[in-house]
Amino acid sequence: MDPRVTYWHLGMHMNMDITRFLVEGREDQYLRHFFRDFAYNPNAFSEDDVQFYVMQMRQPGNLRASLNHYGYIPQMAEQTKELTRNKLAVPMLAWAGRRSFGDHCFDCAKAIASSAEGGVIEQCGHWVFEENPDFIVGRLNEFWPRYS
Repeated sequence: MDPRVTYWHLGMHMNMDITRFLVEGREDQYLRHFFRDFAYNPNAFSEDDVQFYVMQMRQPGNLRASLNHYGYIPQMAEQTKELTRNKLAVPMLAWAGRRSFGDHCFDCAKAIASSAEGGVIEQCGHWVFEENPDFIVGRLNEFWPRYS
């Protein structure tokens, strides 16, 4: 993994024990880094928000549980490859911030679903619900009624 790339942490997090060793006791610095540096708006999370997540992450087993997602990335990649053979018939909504995944989320959704909607949210980073909640709520309010 090249540490200069935006998502350097994926490889690190896949080794859950090393990550746990490095993060435990430093959860506040760790989360503050991700909440601030992966955002378009570094103030999207208040200090109270950060401390709430720190408190949750410090609960027994929670840090390791949060890292489990990364440990399954190779397996998820294989599953996604299978999904591209016969596209999903369920409606899919995929939005991402320009300063985060950009077109990647929507492109992936189109690759695995026959009915994908979404795109890129300008002036937004990784935390779309915190950085642009009105936009997301608006899209969800348009999306769900069509399929309920």
